Amino acid sequence: MKIKLTNTLTIIAILMIAQISIAQKLVILHTNDMHSMLTGFGPELSYTPMSINDDKTIGGFARLATLLKEEKAKLPNATLIVDAGDFLMGTIFHASEQEAGFQIPLMKKMG
Repeated sequence: MKIKLTNTLTIIAILMIAQISIAQKLVILHTNDMHSMLTGFGPELSYTPMSINDDKTIGGFARLATLLKEEKAKLPNATLIVDAGDFLMGTIFHASEQEAGFQIPLMKKMG
């Protein structure tokens, strides 16, 4: 019985050491305090919604979705997306969050 236990523990130790030596990569993408900023924000005079990257507007779910999609494409099986909360309140959009809301389904679609 002791020999079986010793052999089993030895095999487990060897397998654990082998796993440790294999290099793995994990990308963690984190969002926090989005406060219902669905449309982005920035200098309103320079906002050009019909074109992209030609103004100083930042944020918004569309920009975030694009960024997440691009990053996930680089490592599709090794990308973890987390949100630390506080994604509601702050704009007029949160007023339409009656019960289930619409921002959570949007966040699920983004990844």
